[in-house]
Amino acid sequence: MCYFCDNPHATEQDFQDHLTVTIERGGWVVITVPGEGPAPSIAYTVGLTDRGLPELMATGLTDESAHQVLNKVAQHMLDRGKPENGTQAWSGETLLYEIVYVTEAWFHLEVARRRYGERLRAVQVVYPDDRGRTPWEPGHRPRQPVFGPRAPELVDQ
Repeated sequence: MCYFCDNPHATEQDFQDHLTVTIERGGWVVITVPGEGPAPSIAYTVGLTDRGLPELMATGLTDESAHQVLNKVAQHMLDRGKPENGTQAWSGETLLYEIVYVTEAWFHLEVARRRYGERLRAVQVVYPDDRGRTPWEPGHRPRQPVFGPRAPELVDQ
C-alpha cells in the first residue's frame, strides 16, 4: 500500500495523522521502500520509539517476508525488551537472525526520522542467505547490506 498513491491530494500532515492512528491501533507500522537497480529493498518499523524501543529494519526481503520478520521481532522486543547488539535467535542449529545496531538510522529510515528526529534509534535484523551464510561469511550472496558494525564479541566467529 502506498499512502500517497491512494491519496494523491494528501499532505505530509495527513500522512503523519494516518501513521499516528495506525500506530495507536497496532503499536507500529512497517514501511517498505523498493530497491532501485541493484540496490535492495529496505523495510523498517515506525512506532516502536514511542514504546522506548529502537525501530527495526531489514534489507533485501520481499515485502511479505519483511512484514512477517519485522512484526515477529517487534512483538518479541515488546515481550522481552531492547535486544543487545549481537543478539542472535536460533531454531535448533539454524541461525534465524542477528541484531546489529544501525549507526546512521536517520539516513535510512526517512519516515521514522521525520517523526522522531534525534530520538530515532534502530537495529537491523540480519539473516542468513538461502545457503545459511551470514553477510560476514565468505560466499554470502550480497543482497543484504548491513548498516552497522557487528558486535565485537562475534567478529572472529
